[in-house]
Amino acid sequence: MINETIQETIDYLNSVANTNHKVENQTINALFQLMKEGYCFEDFKLVIDKKHSDWKGTIYEPYLRPKTLFGNKFIKYLYEQPRVTKNGLFKLASAVNQAKQFTWKLDNN
Repeated sequence: MINETIQETIDYLNSVANTNHKVENQTINALFQLMKEGYCFEDFKLVIDKKHSDWKGTIYEPYLRPKTLFGNKFIKYLYEQPRVTKNGLFKLASAVNQAKQFTWKLDNN
């Protein structure tokens, strides 16, 4: 179960960040320690998703790696509020522009 969770976590990170990280001793130890403290795959996945959203396309993108994500700042990353990122603003602006293409009317009848 523990080995499966570790492998699933690294596989998920690789699929989200388009990377090719391997399961190494340092990663095993970090994730094992976090699991002993009660954290699970869903927590690891949430951190991966948050930091990918924050760091994709920035100078921090190379830090989308196990050593950084599951290191001493893991708990901070897990509980921090989502930020509005450049990518998020671009998606929001695109949605607003797409919505402007439609004429919205309220019918008071």
